Amino acid sequence: MNYIELIGPPGIGKTTLLNTLAQLRKEEAWKTYNEAISNITDSLVWNQLNSSKSRLLYLVNKANFTGHKKRGICNSLVKELVPQIAGVIYKKYEYLAEAQLQAIQTLSPQISSIIKCSFVSWHMQALQKLFLLESFGYNSTVLLAEGPLKNHHGLNQVAHDKITPNTLPNAIIYCHLSIAKNIERIQNRFALTGRVSTIHNTLNSGQIEELVSYSHEIAKANLGVIKMLGIPVYEIALTNATTDTELYKLQQFIAKNSSTKLSYQLQYV
Repeated sequence: MNYIELIGPPGIGKTTLLNTLAQLRKEEAWKTYNEAISNITDSLVWNQLNSSKSRLLYLVNKANFTGHKKRGICNSLVKELVPQIAGVIYKKYEYLAEAQLQAIQTLSPQISSIIKCSFVSWHMQALQKLFLLESFGYNSTVLLAEGPLKNHHGLNQVAHDKITPNTLPNAIIYCHLSIAKNIERIQNRFALTGRVSTIHNTLNSGQIEELVSYSHEIAKANLGVIKMLGIPVYEIALTNATTDTELYKLQQFIAKNSSTKLSYQLQYV
């Protein structure tokens, strides 16, 4: 799979950085996940549709709705076409899922079972993105703010001989800032929107501080493993507004580690 992943604790500004990079990139340089799914649906032809539901979604998509509705339609259409992911794709990423499950079992009892389930759920949602893209043979580089390594708690338990080729990211953008600033951003987001990230929902201030500290520890530990694996890393502090110089360097890093294959053919594995 051809992807670059942003990693770092929840709530520090990875999605904001991704959106900024998307506005600055050259056309076709790389894709966000939603753009990749949109590319796939826009390239579909009628004879690939096998059900009345997929044909209806196809027609609604062709009607060129915009915004969130279009994203939802595209995702629904792709999932409708691939209701069962090929076993060969599952098998490729099984080592990551297995290490995650083993790691979750060893977490401190102070971390609630609900949050532990969230860790597993988030990891599987990230893998599901790769499953779908691989099912259609999508080759263009995809930049993921929610990838399989971001919330992986057992990365240090993965034996090198178990790593399946072409499953890890081409490169990593490691986002970081202080724990205090991270907590401040979570609180500001709640004050502005009345919402917080799913993982922080229902937690009091003390619990959020504990969880944020733990998330920072995991991110730093994973960074060490990623470097040992030889995956290129760009480290960026999100404490202040990102400068034009920093954004330029980051764009150069992404370009260096992106695939030159900007076209693809739809295929089912």
